[in-house]
Amino acid sequence: IKDFAPFLCEAIWLAAVAAHAILIIWFSKNFMLNLELKNVFPTFFIAYVGIVVASVTAPAFGYFTLGYYIFWFGFVAYMLLLALVTYRYLHHPIPEAAKPLICIYTAPMSLSLAGYFAVVPDKNFLLITVMQIAAQGLFFFILSLMPRLLRLPFYPSYAAFTFPFVITASALRLSLDYYARLGVVLHEFFQYLYYFECIVASFFVFYVTLHFCWFFCKEWRLSGSKV
Repeated sequence: IKDFAPFLCEAIWLAAVAAHAILIIWFSKNFMLNLELKNVFPTFFIAYVGIVVASVTAPAFGYFTLGYYIFWFGFVAYMLLLALVTYRYLHHPIPEAAKPLICIYTAPMSLSLAGYFAVVPDKNFLLITVMQIAAQGLFFFILSLMPRLLRLPFYPSYAAFTFPFVITASALRLSLDYYARLGVVLHEFFQYLYYFECIVASFFVFYVTLHFCWFFCKEWRLSGSKV
C-alpha cells in the first residue's frame, strides 16, 4: 500500500525498526547480561540478526544508509552468536519442544545476504559467493535433520520450519540474478536447486499452516465442550 499511503507506510516502517531496536536493548539487559548457556537458543538470532529485515526493506523508503549500517550490525552479531549458539548445542541437551528451533540456523546467513544485496552499493563478488556457499551448507544441514524433526509431536516451535526455508530460496534467487548480471555462466543445476528450495519452502509453510489450523480447531472444540 506504499503507493497509496506513503507517509503512513514510512511511519509504520520507522516505528517497527525503532521497536526492534528497543527489543534488542531489552533482550540484552534481560538475557545477555545474565547469560546462562542452557537458555541460549537459535531464537537469539531473531533478536539481533532479525533486524536485517529492515535492510531488505529500507530501499522502499530511501533509507539506504540506515539499512547499510543495520546490515553490518546484524551480520557482525550473527558471526558472534553463531559461535555461542553452536557451543550451547554441543554442550547442553535440547528440550523436545525446542528442537524445531534449530531450523532457525539456516535463516541468518541468507537474510544477511538479502540485506547485503539491498543496501550495499559496491558488492563484493567473493563475499557474496562465500555467504551463499555457507547459506546452502546450512540449508542442507537443516534439511538432513527434518526427517527426525517431523516425527516430533506438534509444538508452536513448528513455526521455525517456515521463514528459514523461504529466505534461503529468496537469497539464492538474488545470487543467481547477480551472477547473471555479471555474465557468470552457472550450471543449470543451480536453477533447479532454486526450484527445489521453492518447493521445500512452500511445502513447509503449507504443512505448518495446517498444523496450526488443526491445533486451533482442537482448542476451540475443547473450549466449547467446557462451556
